[in-house]
Amino acid sequence: MTTRDSHSFDRLIRGLALGLAMLVIFTTGAQAQGRSIRLSDGFDSRQISREEARILQGALALERSYDGLLDGAWGRGSAGALNQWVRNANGGQRATWRDIRALIRNFEAERSSNGWAPTWHPDTGVWHIRPETLLQDQSTDGEERLASPDGGLILIARPGLERPETLHNEFVRDALQGTSPYRLSQDDRIVTAAEMRGGRFAYVRSDRAESANSATPWLTHIIIANETNRGRLQLIASSFARDRMQNLEPGSTNVLAALLRDGSALPAPPPSQSAGPITPSRSGDPLENILGLILTEALDRLTERDDAARDPQPARPSVPDRRLEEERRREEERRREAERLASASTTGVFVNTTDIIAPDELERLCSGSIRLEDGPVLTHVARDAGLRLAVYAAPGRSNDWVPLAIGVPRTGTGVTVAIRSDRDRLRSTRGTVASNRSDPALRIDIDDRGLGVEGAPLLDDGEALIGMWTGDRDRQGRLDAVSTAELVSFLDGARVPFGTPPGYSDRGGGFGEVTRQAVVRLRCAVR
Repeated sequence: MTTRDSHSFDRLIRGLALGLAMLVIFTTGAQAQGRSIRLSDGFDSRQISREEARILQGALALERSYDGLLDGAWGRGSAGALNQWVRNANGGQRATWRDIRALIRNFEAERSSNGWAPTWHPDTGVWHIRPETLLQDQSTDGEERLASPDGGLILIARPGLERPETLHNEFVRDALQGTSPYRLSQDDRIVTAAEMRGGRFAYVRSDRAESANSATPWLTHIIIANETNRGRLQLIASSFARDRMQNLEPGSTNVLAALLRDGSALPAPPPSQSAGPITPSRSGDPLENILGLILTEALDRLTERDDAARDPQPARPSVPDRRLEEERRREEERRREAERLASASTTGVFVNTTDIIAPDELERLCSGSIRLEDGPVLTHVARDAGLRLAVYAAPGRSNDWVPLAIGVPRTGTGVTVAIRSDRDRLRSTRGTVASNRSDPALRIDIDDRGLGVEGAPLLDDGEALIGMWTGDRDRQGRLDAVSTAELVSFLDGARVPFGTPPGYSDRGGGFGEVTRQAVVRLRCAVR
């Protein structure tokens, strides 16, 4: 074959490939806008089926952003919950497919690791889902009782003969003072949701049997969870239905399944044509999907050949090689992310006998529980995302805690940044207050700029808390810290008690034993 014949053959192959690509694009529907959805594209609910919409609703419920039913009807409530989750997660204003990928991957990890599956109660005809492998059976003759090993999530199903109005009233009566319990009372069901004292949350639902001949006309579900399991409680509560419940597992060929498998692009099914509720849509003929993949690879090879002819370069790896390299890169990123989360920690300080104030870094990073270094799991009490602070309650009682120094420290006041690098080692760095009394911010000049942490308590020479550093610095490199005035407002709002120094005692920057025990390290226990 001559050079001219070779070029003519290349042009012919190029033309056939492009023509076939256009044929596939046009025959799959103009609304699909091509054969792929880029992760940077805005999320379009018309491109998922109703079953996929139910899965996304479940994922949002687990994230505590959605409290409606898992019905697959993607309306304003579902869209609002997704946008709110995006704003909380990364500050975005509109959900993209990259956000959907992150959301569904978190949900799938929870679903598969804890064995979420539907269960049915034949007496009342009620369905819901629950994390089967997370829960241990502790049932008795009178009731079904399931609980997680740490007691953070408890499910009770209790049959009854009479309408259990009194039971619901008791939960409302025992709710945390200052909160507003939710209450629904209808002929065939009663629902109560409340924040309880002791950092617990409760969802109570009583359903009346559809059959008048039922031996136990009423069935009451009681779900109690701590802060760590609050998302699981919300997912269970949203799943209650009279219709048959399906596994919230992505199929093998739909859009969500593609997001779980791949990170760059995914097949685009035709969007729903109706203006009403979303109806299940096919993800595309498998043969068309394979054909689209072949076309992509063919066009890549043709582009590479033209580039090489214009600008000879060392041979580029083939498409399969590039994909293998990309998969290795992703695996390395996943490994590094797992190591980062496993080592995530921050320094906190007891402000009373049970409560610890700390930067909220772990709230943003940790997908599991938060615990003391080699110690018990902590209960979330409050968080202020603006201040980037959180309060946790320890299950035991601490005899060691630090008071809050009320007032604005003078410029030049000595400050110690206390850093708990591990259980036995308390590191400290000395600095001085660089802000004046008219400056609302608390700025600290420090001798050592390489602290290696993002957050720590700030103590004066009397070992009282004058502020918290949460990782911010100003343009001069000084610590931009949360002042005592802001701490007091935050703790008062969260109803967390604290003490003030009985008198000033200058220890010259050294730590006494009380302070050494009060400054603690918090760790992320990855699920």
